[in-house]
Amino acid sequence: MNKESSLRSSTMMCKRQNIRTLALILSTLVYLLVGAAVFVALESQFEESESVRLLDEELAFRRRYVRVRKQTFEPPCIFLSG
Repeated sequence: MNKESSLRSSTMMCKRQNIRTLALILSTLVYLLVGAAVFVALESQFEESESVRLLDEELAFRRRYVRVRKQTFEPPCIFLSG
């Protein structure tokens, strides 16, 4: 009986430890998801306004330097064969 009760108590302790570990993992994941959502909410407006500002700056540059070819502004195309 003594061995049986010690086996039960060790099994219960393992189950508790597994539940704690799972709770820690889930809370970490929720924390990361909430943090990502907050980051996106705060930064998306800035990124959008920065994108518009950079496009305006590019257009002003193109108007100022009309002789520059359009290909100069295009990013280089790199084709990788996979």
